[in-house]
Amino acid sequence: MSRKETVTMTEESASVEHTSGHGATAAQPASTAPAMRASDAERAAAADRLHTALVEGRLDIAETEDRLGAVYAARLRLELPPLLADLPGPEPASPVGGWPPVWRALVDQAWSSSARARGVAPAPPDAAQRRAATIVLTAAALWAVVCLLAGFAAGLLG
Repeated sequence: MSRKETVTMTEESASVEHTSGHGATAAQPASTAPAMRASDAERAAAADRLHTALVEGRLDIAETEDRLGAVYAARLRLELPPLLADLPGPEPASPVGGWPPVWRALVDQAWSSSARARGVAPAPPDAAQRRAATIVLTAAALWAVVCLLAGFAAGLLG
């Protein structure tokens, strides 16, 4: 496979044209590195965005097919963004917040403490063990609340 480069100067900017043995050419600014080739994963992500736009009614079937053809034919990364420019970007993944991660950490800590108390090397609990620890911790929390309420009702705590 032979490669040749031609440098073309114009009034606005200089560009380098790369030609591969397959007859494809791509013009790029002379001051930058050669354009990166698009990966299968990048083409698949672009296709997913087009499918999402079709489902949302942003594109019709004919336009989606045209753009998908161009996505799968794209050889360079710089060919993909123009096909998606008028579509909203993917929603950023929101971090899990609130009580679930706190509760999970509490259950994992209780499980590890229980293992150390039994003299066993602590290991992360599996799903069944996590469920059992959750039931035990929930029962203990309810027992503590009932005891406190009973103590207040009997006048012992307050």
